[in-house]
Amino acid sequence: MQMASKLHAILTKFQEDRPAWRQVELARALDVSPSALSRSLASMVEHGFLRYDDDTAIYRLGPTIVSLAGAAINEYDEFRQAYSELHALMAETHLGVNLGVRNGWSVMYLMHLDGPKMKRGNTLIGRHAPLHATALGKVMLAGMVDSAVRCAYAKHPLEAYTVSTITDLDTLIDSIGDARRRGYATEREELALGRGCIAVPILGRGGGVAAAMSLSGPKDAIALDRNESTYAGLLLDAAERISARLGYRRARPLVAS
Repeated sequence: MQMASKLHAILTKFQEDRPAWRQVELARALDVSPSALSRSLASMVEHGFLRYDDDTAIYRLGPTIVSLAGAAINEYDEFRQAYSELHALMAETHLGVNLGVRNGWSVMYLMHLDGPKMKRGNTLIGRHAPLHATALGKVMLAGMVDSAVRCAYAKHPLEAYTVSTITDLDTLIDSIGDARRRGYATEREELALGRGCIAVPILGRGGGVAAAMSLSGPKDAIALDRNESTYAGLLLDAAERISARLGYRRARPLVAS
């Protein structure tokens, strides 16, 4: 158990905003001596959890992590059933397509593809984003009763990411209600400036929200003011097919349960 805790402490220091470390810096961050850390790092490199660059003396996450991540993602039935649909949506719209599941009060991206209209050099897979500030998150919240949403966010204030982020709980509840009525949610520069997104829920066997999928891109490329209805229709049709593969058999409109 002590070994697992040590491994977790080291690996979780390697994040998107800090993906590479030198031994001395990592030891300082972990509040241990460099000599005490040295043996653990050598073992982790040997087993592929980390990789080490001799020229720069920098550690990064290694191939074993990539293999484990791939195995984990492939075990999500939502990923397997949505895979071909997301590729088809990307080919048709040339936008970014995303598949996410709820992890606590965040969306975790299971799949992400960029179309020709996108200019990105990295993937969103594995990244987390707040439910209240994303279209994916809002359709997930729409699958919950309002009282549960109010209870959760009464303890955790709604953080602002841009001037357009919803930070008022009553406004969020209204937005969730709109998502229930329409069957989809939109996001207009709420998480990042200059970007837009439209998302729909994917329903599981019991009718609950199992995952969500979206189209996203620069606001001029996705042009929701002009294309919202078209993209909503494409997404709803694809989500209906995926939901059926997951065992959902009832009518499509999303109702809180």
